[in-house]
Amino acid sequence: MTVIPHWLRRAACGLCLAVLCCLSGAPVTAQTADQELETPVRAYGLAGAQIFSAYCASCHGESGAGDGPVLQDRETAMIDFRDPAALALDRSPLLWQQVTADGRMDRLMPPWKNQLTQEQMWDAVAFLWQLSTSAEELAQGAAVWQSLGSDADMPVMGQQTLALALAEWQASAPAGIDKEAWRQLSAGELAAAYRHLQAQTLIPSWAPLLGEGQGTVAVQVQPLSPGLELPSELAVRLKAQIGHLPAGEWTNTTDWTRGLLAFQDLDTSPRIAYRAEVEWDGQKFQSESVSLAAEDNAAELEVEVFAVSNTQAVVTIAQLQILLALSEGQVLIGQQALAANSLPYVFTGRQEGLSKPVTVEIPLFPGATEVTLAEEDGTRFETGENKIYDRAPLFPLPKGTWSTLGYGLPLPAPGDTWVQIWPYPTSDITVLVPQREDLQAEIAGFEFGGTQEIGGIVHARWHADALPDGQLAIRFNAAPTVASDMAQMPPWMPWALAMFLLLLMATFVAFTGTRRRFSHRRANEK
Repeated sequence: MTVIPHWLRRAACGLCLAVLCCLSGAPVTAQTADQELETPVRAYGLAGAQIFSAYCASCHGESGAGDGPVLQDRETAMIDFRDPAALALDRSPLLWQQVTADGRMDRLMPPWKNQLTQEQMWDAVAFLWQLSTSAEELAQGAAVWQSLGSDADMPVMGQQTLALALAEWQASAPAGIDKEAWRQLSAGELAAAYRHLQAQTLIPSWAPLLGEGQGTVAVQVQPLSPGLELPSELAVRLKAQIGHLPAGEWTNTTDWTRGLLAFQDLDTSPRIAYRAEVEWDGQKFQSESVSLAAEDNAAELEVEVFAVSNTQAVVTIAQLQILLALSEGQVLIGQQALAANSLPYVFTGRQEGLSKPVTVEIPLFPGATEVTLAEEDGTRFETGENKIYDRAPLFPLPKGTWSTLGYGLPLPAPGDTWVQIWPYPTSDITVLVPQREDLQAEIAGFEFGGTQEIGGIVHARWHADALPDGQLAIRFNAAPTVASDMAQMPPWMPWALAMFLLLLMATFVAFTGTRRRFSHRRANEK
């Protein structure tokens, strides 16, 4: 059984191509620079490199040279973003952002505004912008700008510069500077000053993610389980993130029983989220996250710590959803399980005999291949023989914790039965099977609940309130062969459909942190 994280990229590319094929009409024209600016507070090239690699490199190339594999055989002119001239004529960072959002269908570029946030698109622009500059040029630009004696608001000036191409900016001397000194500057010095102003907002990947600030975050540790005793000098960590990108970490070991632990001199950019964390008894407990603002630069966080139990008898699967999709030569399975814990104020997350403590085990149909796990950092799941071990903290919450995965299986033969046995009480089970003449299935103990259309494909919907013996058995009375007409579907489409459905079915699937579990529990208690 092989875990392949590039599954997600394949699905994303499939969705991108689908959008490309479905859209039509006149080319999208970018807005002009004199329209209202939609510039970011900060845009980070390091975060943008991840966005660019995942969404843009297939066409624009990993280095931004315009040599991506998708368009190698097409006569489409591509910008080399490594060339400083890319900003020298009629192009500006704002224009790049608008084209990213709206697309250029005449050049086979889809619009990304429905898949990426404004911040993500600006991060990608920051990455592109840095490809044609250097730390030395930015340092030169800072010295040049200082020589002009400007007292302008630098962040505001920088944002205004994002809307101008280099040639436009050079032709219009900014207000409040020494005009004579301006006229003496060379073209290279002007270009460096132009980049320096833009660097007030577009942060290159080699620059620190965090700056100096006046922000303060106070942290309170709160033991919730009855009788729980924690050491007085428990280490409390404060972590900063920009999206999913780690930006900084600090540790405070002051006696937490005396009150709040204070972390000071923090960056107040609203793009930065701070979260407190305590590690105890081999488990990590996190607070909600908070962002600071210059006008309100103080916040408090609370880390709630639970006792730890390996009592698996309190674990149940409150909801199980399985989707089947056909691809050439295999059946693709999208599977979700909602695990719940009924033991009050106790974290359930241990099982003996494994490399790390885990919460639940998720069985797979035997023969599963190419298992893809919806997780953020690659540490949540561990694979076993026809099962997945999930390490997501399972607190006593009504909402529970979703586990999402996908995998492939060889095509069944008529008369085959796929059996999957769950080790926990399982209820509210739904199985969706494509409705075709050459794919007829029945599930013992389940009721046929009509049909449901997903991505233009009609599925038979099977449902059961519970699995009395923990066994899910799908019997195939008819099954397609490799030579069937299912090859008419592009090979990426089932993966894309499965991914899309899974994301719709679980609002809080992979990237919902402990902070949301805490807030749900607190809201329920109130």
